[in-house]
Amino acid sequence: MNWQNKIKAFLHDPPDKALKIAGHEGRRDSLLEVLNLKFDISPEFDQIASSMERIVPETGVLIDFSRTDRNFHPILHHPIIGKDGKKHFKLTSESVLGLKKSRIENILIEFLDKEKDILKRLKSREDKITYFRIWRFMKELIERELGKELANLPADTRCPDHTIWDHLDASSAIYGVMSRTPALLMFKLTPVQDFIKNARKERDLWAGSHLLSYLTFKAIEVVVEKYGPDAVIFPHLRGQPFFDFEYLNYFGDFIDRENLKTKLDVANIPNKFLAIVDFKSVDDLKCEIRKAIDETLEDLFKFSVKEAFGSVSDHVINYSLKILQNYFNVTVCAIPADLEKLIEILKNLPSSVREKYEKWIELIKTLGYKLRIFDLYSLMFEFLEEIVAIESRKFEKSEGLGKPKCSLCGELEIFGSKETWKNADVKLFKENEILCPVCLVKRVYSDWFKERTEKKGIARIDVGFESVSEVALRKVSRRVLKDHSKKLTFYDIIEDTKLAREVKCETLVKTFYDNVSEILDKLDMPFNYELAYTENLRDVESVSKTLGVEKNMIANIRNVEKYLENARKAIEELEERIGKLPRYYAILMMDGDNMGRMLVGDDMKTVDNYLHPKVVAQLPDKLKDKVKDVKRLITPATHSAISRALAHFSINVVPSIVEKHRGELIYAGGDDVLALLPIDSALACAYRIWREFGKDWDGWNLLPAKKMSAGILIVHYKHPLYDALDKVRELEKKAKSLGRNAVAVGYLTRGGSYYEVVFNWSMVPKLGEFVDLLLSEERPRISKRIIYDVIENAENLPNDQNAIEAYLKFEFMRHYEGDGKAEDLARKAIDLARGIRVTLSSSDLEELKVDLSRVKLSRLNEKINEQISNGFSIDAIKNVLSKLSIEYNAEELYGLILKKQVKGLFVLFKILRDCESDLGDVHED
Repeated sequence: MNWQNKIKAFLHDPPDKALKIAGHEGRRDSLLEVLNLKFDISPEFDQIASSMERIVPETGVLIDFSRTDRNFHPILHHPIIGKDGKKHFKLTSESVLGLKKSRIENILIEFLDKEKDILKRLKSREDKITYFRIWRFMKELIERELGKELANLPADTRCPDHTIWDHLDASSAIYGVMSRTPALLMFKLTPVQDFIKNARKERDLWAGSHLLSYLTFKAIEVVVEKYGPDAVIFPHLRGQPFFDFEYLNYFGDFIDRENLKTKLDVANIPNKFLAIVDFKSVDDLKCEIRKAIDETLEDLFKFSVKEAFGSVSDHVINYSLKILQNYFNVTVCAIPADLEKLIEILKNLPSSVREKYEKWIELIKTLGYKLRIFDLYSLMFEFLEEIVAIESRKFEKSEGLGKPKCSLCGELEIFGSKETWKNADVKLFKENEILCPVCLVKRVYSDWFKERTEKKGIARIDVGFESVSEVALRKVSRRVLKDHSKKLTFYDIIEDTKLAREVKCETLVKTFYDNVSEILDKLDMPFNYELAYTENLRDVESVSKTLGVEKNMIANIRNVEKYLENARKAIEELEERIGKLPRYYAILMMDGDNMGRMLVGDDMKTVDNYLHPKVVAQLPDKLKDKVKDVKRLITPATHSAISRALAHFSINVVPSIVEKHRGELIYAGGDDVLALLPIDSALACAYRIWREFGKDWDGWNLLPAKKMSAGILIVHYKHPLYDALDKVRELEKKAKSLGRNAVAVGYLTRGGSYYEVVFNWSMVPKLGEFVDLLLSEERPRISKRIIYDVIENAENLPNDQNAIEAYLKFEFMRHYEGDGKAEDLARKAIDLARGIRVTLSSSDLEELKVDLSRVKLSRLNEKINEQISNGFSIDAIKNVLSKLSIEYNAEELYGLILKKQVKGLFVLFKILRDCESDLGDVHED
């Protein structure tokens, strides 16, 4: 790669272009002069990039900040929702208003001087390093030194749906392959869910997620080394922690290492990437990507074996290494940018698919533009998605030797033999734990990655808690809050001597630690918070099971029974003072709704939504009608903008929300979130994440402006983690299957009872009033008995709205102790209940004698929940029955649904009350 020419391509437009379009080439030339470069490359790459990024009618309208009329000033539209997500450059507009056009010249001089200064600082002796630094930091430094508005100017002021940086990225990517055969390449690494879920400890869970992200980045790195970071469209790499980490030697002091350390803790790269490459190099890229992944796994595996066993024969290592490497399926597919061939293929596609592309091509021709190779980029992407989906499912399992299966995943054969495992490090593995090569590397991965970060001068990163019990203990103690007015968690009190002293528990905590340490020190083991629970301190056997070590190792410790008794009594007395230590935690799993539709462009609006309003206003009527009829297609710049939005959300937004709610973020890659949380903050945390995902902007940072569905499982700390992950995934799927944009909460008790409810996000801010009243120990309050009465009696009520409302009013009159607001609370409860999603069963409809001979039950449930998501009423049910051609009494069916909703609401009340949920912050901005 000619990195000097890449710099020229990237800086072919100055970042200040939208301030004053006239003369911007001269400003570009003066920027390149700082780097001793001259713009002497063919502009064809810019023409191709501009063609695929935007479609701009010629109107003669000049839109930039040299105008004194703010109506003709640039704006920025959201790349997906268009003009509905409009941003104004208010500060810049104000600064140039008036009669003196020289004001923009003053701003330009300051901007240009600052750009030159930034380039001087970014310049290196090596062209490649200079390019990487400019690409990574120029925008960030402009934003820091000139403000966010000037750092986010649009690429084209007439079609302002992407920034200048999106255009520069796409242009530079095109330039890198223009002399060859440009192509789109997609990579996918599998398996994901099975690999992550096979976890006994939280550390295993973290390791599985983080390792997948790191392996994907090692694949991305192959493309970055050959074509530059701009070639990667998804995920966005500017500000991506893994990218910054791997190229630290390029970036030096430009990187805040403490900040990078924090961000590097979270797995935030999905298992797929999309890039623009040379089609003739695809086979070589496939080999290099597979090699990069295999070499990374080999280094990790050999490190893991050494840490766990010391010396093992090369034969055993090499055989197991192949099992590990073959476990991961690497799919790499590419489509060349062959416009003629794509147009031919288009002719044979179904009319529903063909029409949007034909309209797009027709609009391009109507505007007098020449078709270019990437003008059907959207179609290329759709094909590539389908091909990769098919190819990634082609995977052959390797045959084993008939050895015992892994005690954790139960799928693969163990590493070595049972004899090998007699020499395993007891600090890494529980008693009788014998793992396969895949589960082995997950157990040791955190130490391996720590070593890599230390070699690059980053302090040892945090890798999550050893046990989910630590997350459970982060629940706030309501007893302390009541007695001392301090919002302290159980973990705070046990962990922090100063805080324990403040609530008069220091001596008890010290006694507990001193006695437990006597045992752990003899075993040379780190502290385990599961020993804070009295059931794990009963006797030697309890401790043995908790720590996963042989019983006789503990029994041989002198005075061990006395240590256990002292520690147990200290905890018992501590619980009398601060409340019973929480034994349940929450797993939160979230996923964006219909993200596939967004990525293929199905959510895009018509072209007029992405044009500056003054451009649309100047169009002749015929052309104006056309831009209001033709749907905007997805482009690399739009994909890049979406990628930026998802990266900002997952790298910057989600971690701060989870941290605020005392949780542990395991994974946040684009629209997927996996976190462990204390039970009192889980729902509030999920709501805040959902709300941020639905926004269009976070200041000048893009957000996805989409909906999410979530599953939350409340589960005991001793429940198998792999099974809990399966259950929370099912909850998330259920939220999606019942209309999407919903949250499903499940509560699995240690005794085996299970409660589940799915509901609208809009309910969350209204739940706090009821939860507070149910938790209150003083008047006004609601007796918890109402929960059990309603759950028991709701289904026996008649299918009649008036009867249901009267019953609920009666229950609140009986159980509300307060200020005469029982009737008002009953009304609010009914209104809330209408947001509960329901599933009608075949027996429900048989009892009602509803004829479903012409429609499937699943279809009826789907339509009912669509109505519930948008506002539920008898008229809504009438509408559903009419559309599905079902003849039945709408009032009676509505009554049946309302009964189920009322019961579901009180199941939710039970869960939230048992969790002592704190929903106080869901109203905050």
